[in-house]
Amino acid sequence: MIYLPFLIALWLGRTIFGLIMRRSPWPDPIDICASYLIGIGVCSCLAFIQILCWHHYEPSILNGLTIFSILSLALINRNIQFHHINSPPKYDLHWPIMASLLIIAGVTLAFFVFNNPYGDWDAWSLWNFRASFLAASGEHWKDLYTHSIQAKHPWLFPYWILFTWSWGGGITTATPCLNTFFLSLILPVLVICGLREWKVPFSLALLAGAWFISMPYFYYHGASQYPDIMITCFLTIGMIFIMRVINNTENGPSFFYLLGLLMGFMLLTKDEGLIIYMLLLLTLCLSASGKTIYWKRLFLPLAFILPFWIAQKIWMIPAPAGENQIYFGHLVNRYRYVYIVKYYLHMLFNKKMGNLFFIPLMFFVSLFGKNLRNSYPKALIIFLAGFIIFFFLLYILVKENLPWRLWTTVYRLEYQIMPLSVMLLFNLFSSISKPSTRS
Repeated sequence: MIYLPFLIALWLGRTIFGLIMRRSPWPDPIDICASYLIGIGVCSCLAFIQILCWHHYEPSILNGLTIFSILSLALINRNIQFHHINSPPKYDLHWPIMASLLIIAGVTLAFFVFNNPYGDWDAWSLWNFRASFLAASGEHWKDLYTHSIQAKHPWLFPYWILFTWSWGGGITTATPCLNTFFLSLILPVLVICGLREWKVPFSLALLAGAWFISMPYFYYHGASQYPDIMITCFLTIGMIFIMRVINNTENGPSFFYLLGLLMGFMLLTKDEGLIIYMLLLLTLCLSASGKTIYWKRLFLPLAFILPFWIAQKIWMIPAPAGENQIYFGHLVNRYRYVYIVKYYLHMLFNKKMGNLFFIPLMFFVSLFGKNLRNSYPKALIIFLAGFIIFFFLLYILVKENLPWRLWTTVYRLEYQIMPLSVMLLFNLFSSISKPSTRS
């Protein structure tokens, strides 16, 4: 029973993927992951609609809405003519090795996740707690957006947890644990399959996946039950899809609907989702010059997503005085620059981050890469550089207590770019080692 909401999300996402692309996501692992993430977003929106229209949480009504959605999509799906795609190339023994890596990661991750069933501080005191509030508050559910200093955050994540409780048999710690477990395992799949899609040799892609799952922070943050895991999945797969546009792997009009939908769900996940959305658009603009980009279709999914975003913002109180305010006088404060750099270096080499020293190594390698004009590292460097520069400037300008702000946010931002950083590093290694024989 507890697995049912995740299967429903996968089916809904798979069906929506098929309706948009006129093909099944199977057997492409990246497309399957994209379908699951779309399903999560849709299920969260169904939970929000149910509470908004009935003024309280009612599992039976939410389940009825879900069944209605499933039947409606199934009926539409019957009348759609799908075209078939060729199966992906066969990679001999590489796939069993990949499966072995995922099993190792899954067993280790399960140990940490299920031994910490309530997650870390922000999980039990904020994200999962808000889901519990929605489930038990009745007609006072709107107080979620007014009686908390954290009410400013988007709430896709708690509504998804609420959906899993609706179909998972009630309020339980099992479905939040399974949620963070599945989302965390998506990341090494995207790292390996993304690199392979970018024509990095499979052996090197597997090495990247092994390095990624060897990082202690992969397990530490995977067990936290924070929504950073979800937005990292959206970000990573969004960049992979942008690469498909840049390299003409996928450039049809319907694909931009799909890309826009995945990018748009980031707006409902975390505050920085809007920043990441804008940075991905900037990356697409700067890296896809000369390519056909269907901007109207890319932005059309916002017509579905923005009403949910705006509706939640209506009930959100202003941030407390001093929070998120900026002061341009800090631009000439040398102390803040030095402090931020020192803290950044400290986070790179502390025990929780493990071997995240690859981030400075990545930029060192990029200086000597022979194929930097290749679209893969170019686009990744544009995004990562924009990400780091923007948040560095934000830390400089923010008016509130700088040490506290760094202590509570830097490690989460580093986690969000961790998969793309690994992918960039191994892409550069591939271009340096075999610049003329990559296949």
